[in-house]
Amino acid sequence: MCSSQLALVILMVTGIHFIEAYGLNPAIYSAHLKLHPLLVLTVLVVAEHSLGVWGLLLAGAHRTLAHACMHAAKWIWYCCGSCSAAAIG
Repeated sequence: MCSSQLALVILMVTGIHFIEAYGLNPAIYSAHLKLHPLLVLTVLVVAEHSLGVWGLLLAGAHRTLAHACMHAAKWIWYCCGSCSAAAIG
C-alpha cells in the first residue's frame, strides 16, 4: 500500500512539473513578452541547455532586448528610407 502511494505521488509531481514547465511557463512568458509560445519554449530550452540555470534566468530578458532591437532597426530603416526617397524625388 505504501509503495503504490509513493508511486502515485511521484507520478503526480512529475505530471504537474511537465504541465508547468512545458505549458504554463511558455504561456506566461509569451503573454508578458508578447511573443509566440513556441518561440518562448524554444528560447528557454536552448538557453537551459547552453547556459543552465543562468540561461533560464537571462533568456527572457535577452530575447526581449533582441526583439526591441529588431523593431528599432525596422523603424530606422523605415525613417531613413522615406527621408532619402523624399530627398531624391
